Amino acid sequence: MADNGLMEPLLKNLAEGCEEMKIDMAGYHGEIALGHDGKTYVAQRVSPTLIKMVHNGNRLARSAAFRTLAQLSSHQPNANILVEAGIVQVMVEEMFIRKIDNEPMNSTSEAAAILANIFESGLELEELQVNSHGHTMTSDYVVYNIVYMLNNSTPDELNNNLIRILLVLAKIPKPEATIVSLVKQTEASYTLIELINNPHERLSITAIKLLSVLSPHIGHLLAERLCKTRGQPENLLIEHSTETTLITEKQAVSTKFLAKLPHQNLTLNLALLYKNIVPTIIQKINQIQGRRTRSSRFESTYFEGLVGILVRFTTTLYEPQIDSFDRTAHENIK
Repeated sequence: MADNGLMEPLLKNLAEGCEEMKIDMAGYHGEIALGHDGKTYVAQRVSPTLIKMVHNGNRLARSAAFRTLAQLSSHQPNANILVEAGIVQVMVEEMFIRKIDNEPMNSTSEAAAILANIFESGLELEELQVNSHGHTMTSDYVVYNIVYMLNNSTPDELNNNLIRILLVLAKIPKPEATIVSLVKQTEASYTLIELINNPHERLSITAIKLLSVLSPHIGHLLAERLCKTRGQPENLLIEHSTETTLITEKQAVSTKFLAKLPHQNLTLNLALLYKNIVPTIIQKINQIQGRRTRSSRFESTYFEGLVGILVRFTTTLYEPQIDSFDRTAHENIK
């Protein structure tokens, strides 16, 4: 019935059935692929029931409800529906307070993913209450807890979702200032830099995006720590350079990050120069300029980043090594 759009009997069983029926129906809706209209209809009908199952249910009920809520939250128009149903307070409790032993799933990671999905929809977070103590989503309480979790060797999937939440909060002045301060004063700067090398590509990309956001505030600190990290900064440009012309998102965000770091940072400029990656940059610029059509939706960002990296060398021309490079680059760029 659900696959044909006739979901009402199943949703009625989920909302009003016995515990076993609720678990079966929640599990079913978490496994089937719902269309956009289906996700909205399910969210409107049973969000409160699913949230209650997470908060009060047994292990099976929680697991089934989490799966369905994750799917519903992935549809951004559902954000307000889920928030009005009380999902934020319950998910924050799952992340920061509640710990249940012997659960096969990582409820903390599930909760962070659901919140990240909801917040990326563009909700106003300043007045969004997260607990009975008056804390809102932009309170220091929330930022401190997220950064603390990030600093404590959490699983890759959880780290990715924590950083997604920080990226949203960093767009708001008050939590942005708290994030900058914490990253500067704690191990978080090392943690984020080290995540660049993580084999989980989505996590690596998300970490680089946050580093780019922070670079106008603590760029020199990030540049110094980047240069002390194994394989960096050269791997940001070389590691994912292939013979194919398709430019990836990681290449684009990597060049953008390097271009945004302070141009006057001599340590970084010399590191880029000594690793002999300038010829690679020039080659890539020439390849892009020689193409008639764009090969990837990330090409413009990637190209701007490459040019920005070359521009940074012009700010330290008083150094003999940089001056020599500048003449060579000028001769080789078409």
